[in-house]
Amino acid sequence: MREKYRKRRKLFVRKISLYDMQSLCVLLGVELVFWLYAVAKGRGLLFFQISLAVIPLSLLCCYMIFRMNADRYLLIFTVFLLNFGFLLQMFAQKEDKGLLSATVLKCCIAFAAAIFFGGLFWKFSFLLSMDRVLPLMAGIQALLCLLLFLFGKTTGDREDQGAVLNLDLGPVSVQPLELVKILYIFVMVILLCKEEKKDQRIFWLPRELLAILYTAVLGLAMLLLFSELGTFLIMFLVGGILFLIYSRNRKNIKWLLLLVLLCVALGAGACILFREAIPSLGKVYNRFYYMAQPELDALGDGYQGLLAKKALTVGGALGPDTDRYLFTIPQENNDLIFAKLVQTCGFVTGVFMILSFLLLLRQGMKIAREKEDLYYSGLATGITLLFAMEGIVHIACNIGLFPITGIPLYFVSQGFTSLTTGMVMMGFLLVMSADNQERREDYEKIWEERFQRLQRSIFPSRRRA
Repeated sequence: MREKYRKRRKLFVRKISLYDMQSLCVLLGVELVFWLYAVAKGRGLLFFQISLAVIPLSLLCCYMIFRMNADRYLLIFTVFLLNFGFLLQMFAQKEDKGLLSATVLKCCIAFAAAIFFGGLFWKFSFLLSMDRVLPLMAGIQALLCLLLFLFGKTTGDREDQGAVLNLDLGPVSVQPLELVKILYIFVMVILLCKEEKKDQRIFWLPRELLAILYTAVLGLAMLLLFSELGTFLIMFLVGGILFLIYSRNRKNIKWLLLLVLLCVALGAGACILFREAIPSLGKVYNRFYYMAQPELDALGDGYQGLLAKKALTVGGALGPDTDRYLFTIPQENNDLIFAKLVQTCGFVTGVFMILSFLLLLRQGMKIAREKEDLYYSGLATGITLLFAMEGIVHIACNIGLFPITGIPLYFVSQGFTSLTTGMVMMGFLLVMSADNQERREDYEKIWEERFQRLQRSIFPSRRRA
């Protein structure tokens, strides 16, 4: 019994190194800096209440990261970005007394989902790399798109400009396209980054050609079915960069660039010629039109764009001294949260947030470079690029360089789906940084044989044949 107890104790008790202590000090220092800023703004008590939930969850994640020997900086950058979102909730607290409990609840669910799915990924990540999983992932994507197409709701108050993004599940509203983007990365990595399968075809097509067609079909579905310009752009950017990095046949890059240019040209022409006949194309056309001439649109995206630009000029360096200069921006907790952050906390805070995303990009690409297995390298690259591209598109919408779309800002936007999926992907990235995955060719062969035996047991006719 004593020996068994010692083994359990050795499993859960680990000597904390000096490097671990430094990471803990930096993490607590981040919380302290944000709390001091909240005190200076007269909302120290509200932020302290949020920190009572964030700090224990962060320490729990720290312990698990120390056990796995994962990348500490990823957690620090994530907590840093989360605190920007908490600052905005802190400023909105006067208007909604139930906002504090909702924020804490969403934070707890997001951390729990990251720990749970990160653990599953740690144990069963090799299953997600199998070619057999491709039809399943594509089927889940098709099902999510079908549910959104049939039961989805248009964001915003105007049907002629909003995108179909939200799906109401009782008291909770989710965005299925956030899950579609995660599955898209897994599918693209399976097609492009499995070195041992480079010469094998899928559905009688070369893998790289199938990746191009898959990106084109899924991207156009986002544009035509849901009028979701931001997701369309993000998929093409992430997929194109993955293709440029991991494509073996460099001639296919020319075809990819030609396809992108052709899609852009055809899309622009279709929006101009058929905007009256096809409502989804008319929505996309209106967004670009009112982005160029926002004064002509008094209620829709042009009005939101004007308010976002005005908000960027109100905050000053560290935010206004009083709430007298603050005003409400439509979709300020999700689509326009960067403009709201600058309005309430100042442009210095916005610069620090952008710097945090750049550091996150640097750290994620470092993890991808250090992975020996090309599959995990591509997966780390894809997840990091998704964080970066969503940030770029979101900020471009807020400063008027791109039409306003329903693209949240990972970790900062307090939407339930965005926060949860962002934390889950960060959990995947942390697990990959620990370098504990093992993916051998014989695994896929073993599971292929098991699948065939299962098929023969279910369909005896195939066994006789």
